[in-house]
Amino acid sequence: MTEQTISLERLEDTISLFGSFDENIRLIEHELGVSVISRDSQLKVSGEDPEQVLFAVHAIENLMGLAARGEAINEQNVRYVLQLVREAGAKGVSLSELSNALHARYGQFSVRDYGYSQFSKFVQGMEGVQVYADKNDRKRVKAL
Repeated sequence: MTEQTISLERLEDTISLFGSFDENIRLIEHELGVSVISRDSQLKVSGEDPEQVLFAVHAIENLMGLAARGEAINEQNVRYVLQLVREAGAKGVSLSELSNALHARYGQFSVRDYGYSQFSKFVQGMEGVQVYADKNDRKRVKAL
């Protein structure tokens, strides 16, 4: 059994993450075969498959980021984040693909507002992801 812990900073974001009757967390649990338990100011994510636990942690962290920016967390957002995490898999996703996916989903997001260098630093600062250069020296992002 693999277990990871996520620190919760704002109650409002946590409430948004869980959704009505915990529907968002239940969706993550069902789709990834994990268990998510809230204790005090932490979430404990556990499961038999370490990769699925990592995907769940990464998805929850991304959803918490959306909630912190005031985005509504609903089934559609949860499924979208899960899809991005799964599709990226071990090979990761390029920074430009990540930027395009975020812009397509959240029209107000533009990497130009950050600048490519700042966006790269922003992504590097996220827990559960790694930015690396591929064989063509292009930056890519993958879940750890």
